[in-house]
Amino acid sequence: NLFFQVLSPVNLAKLSQAETANYNFARRVIAGIAENLSNIDECVTAASTHWSLARMSRVDRNILRLAAYELQYEEDIPQNVTINEAIEVAKRFGADDSPTFVNGVLDKIACDLRKQASQNELKQAKVAAG
Repeated sequence: NLFFQVLSPVNLAKLSQAETANYNFARRVIAGIAENLSNIDECVTAASTHWSLARMSRVDRNILRLAAYELQYEEDIPQNVTINEAIEVAKRFGADDSPTFVNGVLDKIACDLRKQASQNELKQAKVAAG
């Protein structure tokens, strides 16, 4: 993986504590996206009505992949923080309509994940109640 080839020579001893934490977070997220890419892409595709991944700009597609990973796998990051940061990245690097598109897709993903979590909690409560 190119990312890890570029970052592997980084001397962690020279980094501050905050830089080390950011470096470790970036490595974890990139590895997580790579490991779960098909699931992430399914999630993004399901939430982006009438838009295939191939039809999306590379910028939008990768913003959505990163944010979808965080929404699904980084439970310590609040959903609204993930969505707001993705919108800010879309404003800076995407097309004029990118922030609106990214917001809509991520809101749908977050809503679906909350529904899924509620259903799982109900099932667990029913099992516990016997």
